Amino acid sequence: MSKLLTIAIPTYNRASLLDQQMAWLNEAIHRLESSVEILISDNASSDETQRVIEKWCPQFSNVKFTNHRQPSNLGPIRNIEYCIEQAKGKFVWVVSDDDRLRPETLGYIIKHLSEKPDLTLIVLNHAAKNFAQDIVAYEQCYRIKEDVFATDGKSLFSKCLLQHQGGVTLTTALIYRTSVVQDSLTSWPEGMDNFSVQTYMTAYCALYGSVLLTAIPYVVCALGDHWFIQDTSTRNRFRYEDKPAMYARLSDIGYGRVLIWKFCLTVGQSIFELLRHPSKLSLFLRKLFSLANAKFHKKSA
Repeated sequence: MSKLLTIAIPTYNRASLLDQQMAWLNEAIHRLESSVEILISDNASSDETQRVIEKWCPQFSNVKFTNHRQPSNLGPIRNIEYCIEQAKGKFVWVVSDDDRLRPETLGYIIKHLSEKPDLTLIVLNHAAKNFAQDIVAYEQCYRIKEDVFATDGKSLFSKCLLQHQGGVTLTTALIYRTSVVQDSLTSWPEGMDNFSVQTYMTAYCALYGSVLLTAIPYVVCALGDHWFIQDTSTRNRFRYEDKPAMYARLSDIGYGRVLIWKFCLTVGQSIFELLRHPSKLSLFLRKLFSLANAKFHKKSA
């Protein structure tokens, strides 16, 4: 019999952070063992990651615990994809090794997954902090006072996207119905090479059931040392190629007017940035032309 929730932790060369996350999980899982399974996907780490996993494994003797070490590094997105594909629980929660979580987070998730059978998505509100500099960027991504539960998941997702895309993109903040998010992967195979694919997966899940957005920021997103921010070429690709492609894909699956506004806003922000850095302009324009051309040929077919 499958468990209610798969907790999957993709990790790479951050043994100390993984150790911290496993300590949280060891406390949080108390009395919830029968509802969860644990999967760790080590993306071919070269540090002490495997020793950390081996240290904690005995603490979860009464939980289905899978430790998989990838033979070679898949990259961060495909490691997340692996976690989702291998999940056997009714729902899957992919937890980054560096984000911080409240002690009561897992209990909250299990309670609502059990009580709301039509859920396809939970969005955990989050705060953001640079722990190295002890600077809080913001304390609540979505400024709401009470949880929001919507049977029209598409509408709630659209509102969240317009207010703050990060809230529907942060991996640790998202719990998906496993069958639906697995379908999202097959519905857009090219998405596995797109750094905005997490937003697409969230949007896809919101189309097929109810969505719960929490008021309490159960997650604290760790800022400051992320590979995504540090690598300039990756950051530029995300901004000028992957985001426009993702918005185009969302329009294909039924997100219309709201995405047009969001896309226009993104384009406007990008153009303003490009005017300051003309060398990036050709990349952005080529991508826009490619997307427009693809849309034209699709309608003409």
